[in-house]
Amino acid sequence: MPAKFIDRPLAGCLWLAVAGAALVFIALSAANRIGAGAINDFHEFYEAAVAAARGQDMYAVGKLGYLYPPLLAVLLRPLTWLGEQ
Repeated sequence: MPAKFIDRPLAGCLWLAVAGAALVFIALSAANRIGAGAINDFHEFYEAAVAAARGQDMYAVGKLGYLYPPLLAVLLRPLTWLGEQ
């Protein structure tokens, strides 16, 4: 009977270790992609905010085009006061 009590905590610890390792892998993978420049949507966000401030079509700006809800561009309009750099 004591074996059942030992197996459950070990199984829980194993799942916790696997989940933790998966989260670390995902975080490191994302950091690697960001560092390599693979994920860089700031330009798209900024250009859409500029277009929203000017009353232009926010979906026709940027390199890839703006793919997000219009409310996000409107909320990011104060960033245009700071400049892109």
